[in-house]
Amino acid sequence: MWGCCLAIYLFILLHFAFSRQLPASQSDPWCNTEREALLSFYKSATARGNWINSDSWIMGFSDHCLWYGIKCNSEGRVTEISLPQNGLSGSLSSHLSNLVFLEKLDLGGNSLTGLIPSALNSLKELVFCNLSESSFQGFEPDFDLPQMGKLEVFDLSDNGLAHISPTIFQSPSLLILNLRGNRFSFIPQETPSFS
Repeated sequence: MWGCCLAIYLFILLHFAFSRQLPASQSDPWCNTEREALLSFYKSATARGNWINSDSWIMGFSDHCLWYGIKCNSEGRVTEISLPQNGLSGSLSSHLSNLVFLEKLDLGGNSLTGLIPSALNSLKELVFCNLSESSFQGFEPDFDLPQMGKLEVFDLSDNGLAHISPTIFQSPSLLILNLRGNRFSFIPQETPSFS
């Protein structure tokens, strides 16, 4: 009798385990786009070896909302990438532009290089961006900070920046702009003061 009850219990348990629907973050079409953007970011930011913590990043089958440093909203859309001082090296992937719900990008204290991509222009919901303590040399020609209409904090301190995009001072919502520790050869004469 107990064997029969156990068999029925296991059948019910297995039925529910295998018949449940995937969460929104794995079943919606945009999910693959965001997951591919994150995987492209991972690939471009591992130029000199692995990250200090890359839990779940290299397991493409897992829910990207559970990956280390990633936060998602209730619909499973990526809203935060927080990987400060995590051993990232290489460049920023232009595929970050596919993370249109991204509000926070914190990559400070890594070894990222190259130009800051104009793909960031697409991040209309971005409020906080920390790219400090890396080795960025400048901006891609089409970089246009005012397009990121909600950006309040932009930290570019302690990089190798030699030039700055003039549009950086025209952002309507920017409250904090940290540029210390760079090697600018030109800064526009009229620079507003930020709080």
